[in-house]
Amino acid sequence: MIKKILLTIIMSILIPITFLFIIYSSIFTEKDILNNLEETNYYEHVYNDIKEKLKMELPNDELSYVYDNYLSIDQIKKDIKTILENYYIKSKDGIEKEFYDYVIAHFDQTDNHIKSLASSLSKIYYNNLFSIDQLDSVISKLPLKNSARAISFVLIFISILIIAIFIKNIGIYNSFIISGLLLVLPKLFVTIDDILINFYYYNNSLSYFVKNYAYSIINQLSTYGFILLVIGLIGQIMHFVFKLKLTKKVK
Repeated sequence: MIKKILLTIIMSILIPITFLFIIYSSIFTEKDILNNLEETNYYEHVYNDIKEKLKMELPNDELSYVYDNYLSIDQIKKDIKTILENYYIKSKDGIEKEFYDYVIAHFDQTDNHIKSLASSLSKIYYNNLFSIDQLDSVISKLPLKNSARAISFVLIFISILIIAIFIKNIGIYNSFIISGLLLVLPKLFVTIDDILINFYYYNNSLSYFVKNYAYSIINQLSTYGFILLVIGLIGQIMHFVFKLKLTKKVK
């Protein structure tokens, strides 16, 4: 009995940790980030944010054509993709220089004030597109990130091995139910008390991304948790029905 309880507890902890590492191994990849940006309407959010900031820097409506003709959701999407592609191959993207050249082309290029204005506008545009330097400082500090995929495979192997060896001594359905509850808990916590609602880091665009990215991870965990809960509950019900029929036959 003690052995069964102990093995059930071990599996109830091991299964959620395994799913955590599976998700952890896939976060902050280029494909995952781009999917998240698309799903959370990031490009539209950044378009409005950048347009507002550029307007504050260049309040003269007659000069708004300087950025209006360049600024679009498609252009932002293209530039962010370029930033990410270059980040993952460790190369410079040149986006800020492109915007600088575009702005200064409309003015007297020998005027130092215009050069300063163009530099200011290009910095606003680039820094609010996707703050890759700030995000890199977060990614670089993530523990075990490079080995997360390998760890997840090892954990899966260990879980299967324990189940195969001790199948008769594990309350496997109870393990699934407990694991499912543990994985669903973050979603319940965020739903009841949304601690991320006022989250802010560096600027509006990065804060928007990090907050929605965190929600995405929590939703993935809760999806896995819900699946485990359903499997565990169905298994328990079937096990109970089987035992009931077996008891009736004995009688």
